[in-house]
Order: sequence, then structure tokens, then C-alpha cells
Amino acid sequence: QDVTDRVRRLYANQAGLNIRHMNMAEGYFLLRKTHPNYDTLTSLAIIAAVNRQPLRIRTEDTTTDVQYLVMEWN
Repeated sequence: QDVTDRVRRLYANQAGLNIRHMNMAEGYFLLRKTHPNYDTLTSLAIIAAVNRQPLRIRTEDTTTDVQYLVMEWN
């Protein structure tokens, strides 16, 4: 699934980086520390949040595990 919105909240824990979009009342997308591009995607999420730019998140079909992130400047 693909979801695009601005970032409301980021927090890191032992599992990885948790990302909440503005339109989410609860729950998070999880970028796991085991993702091969964890550091780069974490940086991208932070940049999107700081600049209040939309961040597109693609997840696995039945989970909230992040496959990839896309940030586009308008």
C-alpha cells in the first residue's frame, strides 16, 4: 500500500524508526533497523518532517513495515 501525507511524529526505538502521518489518529509505520537502507531512509524521513513536505510510504501488503519512502518537492 502507498500512503502520502506530511509527517506528524517520528520516534526511534530498539526496533527502528516509527513514523506517523498527519492523517493518522493512531498507529505508526515502522522502518525496521534491519532494512538495508535504514540510515538513508531515516534521513529522508527527518528531512521531510523538518521541511513539512509530503512523504510517501510504501508498506508490505498486510503490515505497517516500510518498504521504501519517497519525498517530492513541489
